[in-house]
Amino acid sequence: MTDTASVLPSPVETETVAADTRAARAALNGLAALLATATVGESRLPADALAEGQDRLTQALGATPAAPNAPEGLPGLAGCGLGGLREPDAPLDLRAHPALIAPLCGLLAAHDGTAVILADALPKGLVPLLETMGAAVQGADHGARPPLSLRGTPTLMVPAMVPEDQPHEPVPLALARLFAGLACPGRTTAALPPTLGGPLADLLAAFGIPVALAPCGARLALTVTGEAETTPASLTADWVTAPPWVRAAQAASTGAITVAIDGPAAAGKGTLARSLADALGLAYLDTGRLYRATGYSVLQAGGDPSDPAAAEQAARSLDTRVLADPALRSEAAGDAASRVAAIPAVRDALLAFQRQFARTPPDGAWGAVLDGRDIGSVVCPSAPVKLFVTASAETRAQRRFLELRDAGQDVIESRILQDMKARDARDSSRGIAPLVPAADAVVLDTSDLDRTEALAAAFALAGDRLRAAGSDVARASMSHTGAS
Repeated sequence: MTDTASVLPSPVETETVAADTRAARAALNGLAALLATATVGESRLPADALAEGQDRLTQALGATPAAPNAPEGLPGLAGCGLGGLREPDAPLDLRAHPALIAPLCGLLAAHDGTAVILADALPKGLVPLLETMGAAVQGADHGARPPLSLRGTPTLMVPAMVPEDQPHEPVPLALARLFAGLACPGRTTAALPPTLGGPLADLLAAFGIPVALAPCGARLALTVTGEAETTPASLTADWVTAPPWVRAAQAASTGAITVAIDGPAAAGKGTLARSLADALGLAYLDTGRLYRATGYSVLQAGGDPSDPAAAEQAARSLDTRVLADPALRSEAAGDAASRVAAIPAVRDALLAFQRQFARTPPDGAWGAVLDGRDIGSVVCPSAPVKLFVTASAETRAQRRFLELRDAGQDVIESRILQDMKARDARDSSRGIAPLVPAADAVVLDTSDLDRTEALAAAFALAGDRLRAAGSDVARASMSHTGAS
C-alpha cells in the first residue's frame, strides 16, 4: 500500500532498529525495577530487570529479592513503597546504567534522605531541575559533575512546563520530572519519544499508576497522577512488545472490539492499521480499497465516477476479489474513489459491508481494525479506539511522490501536491461523511515522526484508549495483588 513505503523501516535500517530496541528494552526493564522497589508488595519482573548492578541498586534502596515463580520462572522483588525507600548506606553506582540516573534522582528527590550517585557523567540540566523542585544537590563544579550528593524533600514540587516546550525537553530531564511527580500531589506531564513513552505508559499502568497519553508534536505526553497507591505488577519477559493491556482488553471485551483509523491519503494510516491488527490479533479491512475498487470499476467500464447510477451499480455488484488488484493504488483510482465516495447511494451500499465486517470479523478474530475516512464518525461511531492519522499536505505529497517514483512511474511532485490539496478540499467539504476527525478521536500528526515512532505512537494511543474503555478489568489483569 501507499503508506508502507513512508512508515515501515527499510532493510538497511534493520540492524540499527534492532540495536535501539535492545537498548530501549534494557532501559525500560531498569525502570520496572525502580517502580517495583517503590511499590509495597512482591512484583514479578523479567530477569533482565534484576541484572547485575540493578539488583544491588534495588536492595540498597530497601527492596528484597524473592525466588522465581512457577512455571514462568520470573524473579520476584518485594518493594518498600514510594514513602519507604531506604537511605542507602553506600554510594549508588550507576556507571553501568546511565539511563537510570535521571529517573532515580527524580524518585529520590521526593524522599527525606541523602544518596550519593556515582556516574561517568550527569545529564545536562539535571541538577538545576532537581534544585528547582526543592532538592539539595552537591557535587563537583557546583553539582555539574559526579559524584552527586542528593538530599530529597517530602515537600517536593515539580514545576510545570509550558506545553509548547514539552516536546523539546531532553529525555533524561523528562524522565526525572515524571518520576518525581509520582510522589507529588496533583498531575505531572512530561513528553517522551513514542518508542519510550508508549512502553513506559504501559509500565506505569501495570503498577496501577494513573497515566494518560496524548500526542505532543513528535512525542507523546504522559500525564501521571501523583501520590497514587501503586500495586505490584507481574510482567512477562516480552512485556515491552506484548504489553499487559492486550490481554486485559481481550478479557474486558464482551463482543467484537473495533479500532477505527481515519485520515487523508499518504498520512500513514494504512500501515499503522495493519500493524495494530497484526499486533492485537484483529482482522483488518482497508475500506478505502472498497471505494477505489468501485471507482476503478466505473473507469474500466468507460463510465464517469461522478455518475450516481453507474457508481451505485458498481458498488452493489462489487467483487471483493478485485481488492488485491495493484491498479487500485494508482492516482486515477484514488481520484475515482474520492468522487464515488461523495455519492450517498454508493456509501449506503458499502456501509453495510463495513459494519458487518466490524460486528463479525472473519477467521474468529476478537475484533477488527478498519481504516478509511469516516470509520470513527459514520461507520463505527461507538468504536472504543478512534485515531485520526494525518500529516501536512507537503509531507504526504512527498511520500506519495517517492513511492510512485520508486515504482517506476514518471510523476511530478508539485502536481501530486496540487491534486492532493484538491482531493482534501473535496473530501473535507462534501455533505455526506466529510473527512473530519470524530469528536472523540485522537489526532496523530505523523509529519515529524519517523517510521518506527509513528508505529509506536499509534500502538501506545490504542492501548491508552483500550485501558480507558475497560479500566476496571484492565487494572485487575495488569496488577499482581500478591506473591505468585
